[in-house]
Amino acid sequence: MDDRAALTATSALAKPGSIALDGMAEVPPEIMASTASYLAARPSHFVGWHPTSGDMLIATRFTGTLQLYALAGPGAEPRQLTDYKDLVKTAAWAPGGDVLVFERDRGGDEFFQIHCLGIVGGDAPCVTDGAARNTPFKWQRPGKLLAYSSTRRNGADTDIYVVDPRDRATDRMVLKVAGGGWTPGAWSPDGRTLFVRNYVSAEESHLHALDVATGALVPVTGAHGGAVFRSAPVASPDGRFLFLTSNHAGEFDVLYRLELASGAMTTLTADISWGVEEFDLSPDGRLIALTTNEAGFNVLHLIEAASGRKQRLPELPRGVITHPQFSADGKRIGFDLSAARLPSAVYAVDLAHNSVETWLAPDDPGLPLGRFVEPETLRLRSFDGLEIHGYLYRPDVKRFPGPRPVIIDIHGGPEMQLRPIYRDRTNYYLEELGIALFYPNVRGSTGYGKTYVSLDNLLRREDSVRDIGAIIDWLARDPGIDRSRIGVTGNSYGGYMTLATLIHFGDKVRAAVEGYGISSWLTMLRDTQAYRQDLRRVEYGDERDPEMARFLGSISPLANVDRIRRPLLVLGGANDPRVPLSESDQIVRAVRRNGGEAWYLVADDEGHGFTKKANIDYVFGAVVMFWRKFLLGRVAG
Repeated sequence: MDDRAALTATSALAKPGSIALDGMAEVPPEIMASTASYLAARPSHFVGWHPTSGDMLIATRFTGTLQLYALAGPGAEPRQLTDYKDLVKTAAWAPGGDVLVFERDRGGDEFFQIHCLGIVGGDAPCVTDGAARNTPFKWQRPGKLLAYSSTRRNGADTDIYVVDPRDRATDRMVLKVAGGGWTPGAWSPDGRTLFVRNYVSAEESHLHALDVATGALVPVTGAHGGAVFRSAPVASPDGRFLFLTSNHAGEFDVLYRLELASGAMTTLTADISWGVEEFDLSPDGRLIALTTNEAGFNVLHLIEAASGRKQRLPELPRGVITHPQFSADGKRIGFDLSAARLPSAVYAVDLAHNSVETWLAPDDPGLPLGRFVEPETLRLRSFDGLEIHGYLYRPDVKRFPGPRPVIIDIHGGPEMQLRPIYRDRTNYYLEELGIALFYPNVRGSTGYGKTYVSLDNLLRREDSVRDIGAIIDWLARDPGIDRSRIGVTGNSYGGYMTLATLIHFGDKVRAAVEGYGISSWLTMLRDTQAYRQDLRRVEYGDERDPEMARFLGSISPLANVDRIRRPLLVLGGANDPRVPLSESDQIVRAVRRNGGEAWYLVADDEGHGFTKKANIDYVFGAVVMFWRKFLLGRVAG
C-alpha cells in the first residue's frame, strides 16, 4: 500500500467531525477496518441521455457523495460534471443539449434548488429562489422553458412555475394551487400545454391539462374518481395521446393510452399479469419500454405503442431495474440494474443488435460476490389470516452451523416495498457475523395491490405492527433461527415500527436500532415541514381532530415508553425536514429517564438519511458495534 492509500485507509477509520455521539463509545478501529470491504461498492444510477451527442448521464460516487458524470460510450472513462459536498442525482439536459439542469439541497434539508450548468462546464448558477423547496422539473420539448413546482409562495403549497434556466428574469408562476402534491408531468409537443399531477395520497391522484399562457386548468382524469394515476404521463409526438399508468380498473398499475379528444383509455398491457412500474416512449412514438414488478423483481419489456404487442429483448440478470429511457435517436434503452450478487451498474439495450451493453460496470468491492446468498421469497399468514410477504437471507450453514440470530429490517414509507437488490454493507452480517436477515413487506407496502397498501391506514395503524409480531413468531418456529437472539431495525416510518415492536413484542426481541423514526404522531405531524402535513394526514390521520388525536397519542411510542426495556440505538440527521430531529431527541430522553439504555448518534450535515460516504461508513460501524454487544453478546474492541 502506498503512502496515499495508507493515509486514506487510516482516515476512514476516524469518526467524522460531523457526527456526535451521546451515551456510546467511539467505534473501535478494528470494526471500521473489518467492515471496509463491504462499504467499498460504488452505487451507480442511470439518469438520462444527451439529445445530440448520445452521451449517457449517470450519477455515481467516485468521491464522497453521488455526483453527475457523462459517458461517451460503453466502458468510456466517466467525465465529472458536478462536484459538491452534498449529493446530486436528479438532472436532465435541455432538448437542444446546450445546458444541463440539476437539483441539490444543503445538508439533506430537501429544500432543493435548481441549477443550470453550461455544457462546457464552469459555474452552475442557481435558477430558483435559494430558499423554497423546488422540485421536480420537466423540460418543454421543443422549447426553452423548464416547468417546476415550488413552495416559494407560502412554504406549504406547491405552485407551478416556468423559467428559461438561461435567464432567471423569465421565471413566473403559471398555476397557484392548494396542496403540497402538485407536480409537472409532461409537456404537449407544441409546448403550450403542461400536464400536471395532483398527488392526494398513495390511493388517489389526478392529472390536469394546464394552458401555460392563460393558466386555465382542465381535468384530464377526473372521470375516474379516486383512482391513482401513478406515473408521470408521456405525450405522443402528434399530441393526440397521453401514455400513463393507473390502477383505476383493478389492483395493479396498468399502462394505458389515453386519447385526449375523447377521454377514451386503451389498455396496452392486458396480457401482462404484473403491475407496471416505470415506462418510456420512444422519440418517434412507436415503441414503449416498461418494467413490471414481479414479486419484487423487475422485468424489462418492449411493446408497440399502437397495439401493445411485445417485441424481443435480450435476457437480463434477475434483479431490480430502474429508470428505463430511450436515447434521443431511439436506438438504445438505458437503465440501471441491481441484484443480490450484483452491485448497481448502468446498462443499455442496443435495439438494432438486440444486445446488452455495459456502460458503467459494477464496482468490484473485492468481495466474493458469487458467495452472497439469494433471498428466500416468503409468504406467511398474519394474526388475521392475511398473507404478508418478505425476503429471508440465511448465512452459509457450513460456515455458521446451528440456529442463527436474525435481524428484522422494516422499511419506511410506509408506501414502499423492500426489494432483492445488492445490499452491500448488510452482507457483512451474513458473511462475517453469521446473522440472518429478514426484510418484511407488511400490510401498507406497495407492490401487492391497492387493497394491500391501504390496510394500515388511519385507525388500522397498529395492524402492521401486529404483522411484525406474526413474523417474530414464525421465525421463532424456524429451526435455523435462534429465537433468543432476534433484533429489529428500521428507518423513518420503519423507525416508528421498530419502537412499536419494542413496545408490543419486547419480550421476544433482544435489541433494536432505529433511524430518524416517529416517536410521537402528534408532534411529528405538527412539526414536519408544512408542504408535507396534509399529505401525511391522509395516511396517518389528522391530529387536529380530537378523536384522531386521542388515537394517535395512544399509539405513539413516546406515550408507551415505559414498555421499552431493551437496548436501543437511535440515529438522526440534524437537518431532517420529514421527521424532525426532535422526534429522536425526545425518545432518547424518555428511554433514559425510564432507566433504559439508549445510544444516540447524530450527524449535523445530514437530513432524512445518510448520504455522505464518511458518515455512512461510520454509522454502519456504530450499528455493528451495537449488534455485536447486544445481539451477539460480544463486547466490541
